[in-house]
Amino acid sequence: MPVHHSIRNQRPIEQVYERWLTGWPNTVETRIRRKIGALQRHGAFHLKVGITNRPAVRWRNGYRKHGWVEMHLIYRSGSHEHVCDLERRMIDRFGAGLMASPCWYYNLIGGGGGPKPRYGPYYLYIVTAPKYARITR
Repeated sequence: MPVHHSIRNQRPIEQVYERWLTGWPNTVETRIRRKIGALQRHGAFHLKVGITNRPAVRWRNGYRKHGWVEMHLIYRSGSHEHVCDLERRMIDRFGAGLMASPCWYYNLIGGGGGPKPRYGPYYLYIVTAPKYARITR
């Protein structure tokens, strides 16, 4: 995945990509795993999975200033339980070493560490950074 640079300060331009799927967790899990695998094959070395109902705010307040380069919204649902289920499945898969590419994963507690948002839609996201990025959190 190419990292775009601004002319002024040569720092990466952070972006949020909305390429989400919808549906029952059992029917979209394979496609989500493929999306994550594609991110890994195209340069995403640092990866973290999460849930939010306000992606732009989560990106600005939680990731942009800590060295992450991109946020990919990969699943959207009105059901908080469905999003939590998929998050747990992806983190379990990372933890078991079942993802194909050598990457560094940042989900230490297994997901679901924050409070449940009051309203949806809810998103499952992946934040990524290239291999030599300096991630501070």
